[in-house]
Amino acid sequence: MDGHQVAMNRTKALEALSPFLENPRQIVIQNEAFVVLAAAMLFLQLMLGPWRRRSGHLFVQGTLWVAYTVSFPLITYTLGQMVTSPVKNMLYPVWAVILLWASGRANAFTAYNIEDNKQWKRYLFEILQYFVYLAIILKLFHAGPGLTIPERIISTQPITLSLSVLTSLVLMANLHRVLAGWMVTNSTPSKLVADYMRAQVQVNTRSRAAQEETFTMSGCKYLVCPPFNDLRNSRVGHRVITIGTIWDTFDGDSLVNKQLRDVCLSFALSKLLLRRYFGLDCAEAGLPKTLQFALEGLLPEVDQVNHYSRAFHVIEVELGFLYDFFFTKHATLLSFDGSFLFALIVKLICVPFAGVCLIAYPPTVNTFNPIIEVGTRRVDVTVTVVIMGALLLFDVLQAIHYLTSDWATISLVCSNIRFRRHTSRLISSIISSTIPSIFRFLRRFEFAGYLGRRIIIFGYWQNKMGQSSVIGGNLLVNYLYVSHDSAYAESKTVLVLPIYNLIHSMMFSMKNFVPVSDLVKSNIIFCLRIYGNGGGPLTNGKAALERNKVLEDFSSTLENDSQITVMLIWHIATEYCNIASSDGAQGLHSGAQQVATTLSKYCAYLMYFVPELLAENSTDTLFIVHEVLEQVEDALGGDKPTKDRLLRVIQDSDGPDNHSTVIDIPPVSSNMDNIIHDSISSNNNTDNIIHDSRGSNNTDNIIHNSSGNNGHTATAQDSATNGSEDSILIKGLKLGRDLEAKGVDKRWKVLAEFWAETIIYITPSDKVAEHMERLAQGGEFLTHVWALLTHAGILKRDHMIPIPDQIPTPDQMPTPDQMPTPDQTPTNPEDCV
Repeated sequence: MDGHQVAMNRTKALEALSPFLENPRQIVIQNEAFVVLAAAMLFLQLMLGPWRRRSGHLFVQGTLWVAYTVSFPLITYTLGQMVTSPVKNMLYPVWAVILLWASGRANAFTAYNIEDNKQWKRYLFEILQYFVYLAIILKLFHAGPGLTIPERIISTQPITLSLSVLTSLVLMANLHRVLAGWMVTNSTPSKLVADYMRAQVQVNTRSRAAQEETFTMSGCKYLVCPPFNDLRNSRVGHRVITIGTIWDTFDGDSLVNKQLRDVCLSFALSKLLLRRYFGLDCAEAGLPKTLQFALEGLLPEVDQVNHYSRAFHVIEVELGFLYDFFFTKHATLLSFDGSFLFALIVKLICVPFAGVCLIAYPPTVNTFNPIIEVGTRRVDVTVTVVIMGALLLFDVLQAIHYLTSDWATISLVCSNIRFRRHTSRLISSIISSTIPSIFRFLRRFEFAGYLGRRIIIFGYWQNKMGQSSVIGGNLLVNYLYVSHDSAYAESKTVLVLPIYNLIHSMMFSMKNFVPVSDLVKSNIIFCLRIYGNGGGPLTNGKAALERNKVLEDFSSTLENDSQITVMLIWHIATEYCNIASSDGAQGLHSGAQQVATTLSKYCAYLMYFVPELLAENSTDTLFIVHEVLEQVEDALGGDKPTKDRLLRVIQDSDGPDNHSTVIDIPPVSSNMDNIIHDSISSNNNTDNIIHDSRGSNNTDNIIHNSSGNNGHTATAQDSATNGSEDSILIKGLKLGRDLEAKGVDKRWKVLAEFWAETIIYITPSDKVAEHMERLAQGGEFLTHVWALLTHAGILKRDHMIPIPDQIPTPDQMPTPDQMPTPDQTPTNPEDCV
């Protein structure tokens, strides 16, 4: 029985070994293909990683997700196959080093989402696992243990030295990846910044002179390059580099000096914004000086002629720093840029040497273990050399990308300032004069050639706004989204909607976005400046209506339990006015109409596609939007939304005793050529929108049953009377009808100011992680406004903006024991400056 069992075991063993014995080269070719695939995954990360923050396209996002997800199991399986398989090849050690090289990932792409950074301990374990595999594979190049030390040295193969050095450099790259993930989870640097800002607030609130001091950027104390390890030590205040230090050092009016100052300002603001991600206190929020910094430092009135382009560029660069902090290695390289460049130089020496050794002195397998050795063909060596050359080229490109980045600028500026503090004045002036030249030289490479021109055009972010509309859409799209049967609708949503969303995002995603126009930016900043000049709380459009003297007519539309309901009502009203203008006489559209329609459709896009950025519960938001979509389907069916058709909807909702009569309504067209996600580039393009001619014989007039009152007043009262019984759709249509009665110029001025004020009202929130996640998907314009409001001290919707010129006296200020203090407040707070 035992002999029979042994025979069976031997038979099974031979069957298991038969693939290796019959065709062992197939195993080698398979491993070689996996090595090539791993290098291809690294190439995709290198090329598409920098474009991730500039595009939310499915191809970019999906390809990077595949490259990120496949890399770990691919590398682990291939290394395991090399270790466990009896088939060996003399190129296995080289391929193992290549796989570890690829596991370090591209500098511009280390995490797909923020949660991946929390797995840095797992990454550390992966590195340990990889290097155990590598150590076992490298034993193929070493003879048995019976040799003496001189014999070991003599038997050492030429390629072994270069592989050992490359292994050390690859280990450093992998540790940088782990460190990048750990930094995202480490709140200590942000805590020190929060303590420093709290100390500065205490200094300013105790001093009347500091409060009355005229604001200048040279006096700004925001941190740029602090020594984080001992920031709270009062003896290191001279080592702190602030915005004021940067302005004093590069005080010229040349374009390069301005760019250097703005990059440093963006970096300082990114550190302040990072506090919110860790839930730390923003002590300066709500102070008059903070708002003054935003209005005079970031948004001076002289920049109005350029539509405040500088301020938005500063915010763009700031969010770029935050994107790099969460999703790349650049924040790590800032602390180890010297070692990073040194490692590149060593690789430039070792890789060519290894390639020469592979070609001229092919390694041999020296092991006494029982193996099936497969000979190496010339094509295998060629492929290996090409892959190593490609990886070296990838590293060179990454180094160029880093040296031309804003991170290298920060490193250059801070190193220069620290060096000047320890050298004579003559040498300091010479070095200071060379910094702009070096900066200009490096930026030449960034903007050189075709790729550079594409980057300039595309910018730091996609700089586009999503556009959607709840009015308009063919019957098929409405059918997929809403249904009269809620149970059936739920099953359709689960089964059909994901497939539709995938196809729609692949085919139509770019059609639903429009560039962020200068008019939109200017109107939002104009609204913010009104708040800054007048003070008071943020409002959801009330202030805009009051400024235009129509608050009494439309105040009821703002009195809803949910801000989502308010936005949907005004969105429908704006769409009605837009459709009415398109149906009217031809003429040039106004800038106010473009601003109103763009922001209205952007809010609809936010409510449906990215509700997580709004302060309201995202699930509640989607339920309300779906309810409105169902109302639109019930009211319009498959009809195209025209002014006449929408007026008929209002008439049907009023019943036989309605207070409005529609005259001469033409037949409603059943042609349906729009989809629910409208865009400015469609037939309702705001660039082609025209005003109604007041003198035209338009039959689309409404006869209001007014007795002694103006037509528009009676209509507003009529809407208010039936408002409690009307659906959101009907409320919005009636509001649009009432706005139409105000006249073209008045109507669009009210809507433009309302939507600009609404954007400012809905932006403040604590959804920091959600905003940071969107940075990896092309970014959102709302995130830019959110960052700007944060630096203005506006963190909540209920924020009360301080009234100008009402500076409290020192006796009105809280005492130090009434204010929150850091764990270790500097003995002399002035030393922190």
